Amino acid sequence: MNYRGDFVKNIQKNKISDAQKKAVKKYANSKWRPNIFIDTDKREPIERWYTGKGYKSFNEYVCDLIDQDMEKV
Repeated sequence: MNYRGDFVKNIQKNKISDAQKKAVKKYANSKWRPNIFIDTDKREPIERWYTGKGYKSFNEYVCDLIDQDMEKV
């Protein structure tokens, strides 16, 4: 059995260029990831609420709420 060929293929598949690493780091640094804690018993009602309003994600919902609140000022 020749395992060497598979090993080389796997190593090459997982290589990330320096340009890719730089791009990933630049993207990650352009985002703010605040931590929030919500009781787990509220998860399902919140998910039903924002999906029922047409939001695709919790992030989209929260960002829209923040935008609406900031416009009121």
